[in-house]
Amino acid sequence: MPTALVYHYGGGSASGGAIKSGTFATTPWRRYLGERNQLANLLKNYELRTLACILPCYMAMTAAAMLLLAATGRWQLALAYPKAYWWNLRHLRRTLCKRRSIQQARRVPDKQIMSRMLKRSVEFTLLQSQGLLGIIQTR
Repeated sequence: MPTALVYHYGGGSASGGAIKSGTFATTPWRRYLGERNQLANLLKNYELRTLACILPCYMAMTAAAMLLLAATGRWQLALAYPKAYWWNLRHLRRTLCKRRSIQQARRVPDKQIMSRMLKRSVEFTLLQSQGLLGIIQTR
């Protein structure tokens, strides 16, 4: 029975930070890598039922973040999102092959894993810092 415990600090090896003093402070390269890897990991690791719920939410949040970045003139950051999606489309066959082996080896259901996860994304924090979540939640 696997007993590994992993502590992951997102983007710990890339320079810069995602949130600094309440603002979105990152680089296009860091954003691209983060989104590319996050989407690939979602596709590989989640059970199909969970993925069907999470993927539309994830895509809506990234679309909102991309539009906000574009609307505020941060085009290079906004373009990191479609570039990350394009990478995942080009490598989908490889990702699905990895998914098959990962899903066969799984011993712990998503619900148990997710109970230990921090449920907050960079996109969520970005939207919140710009006051957009309040607007969305009140409608």
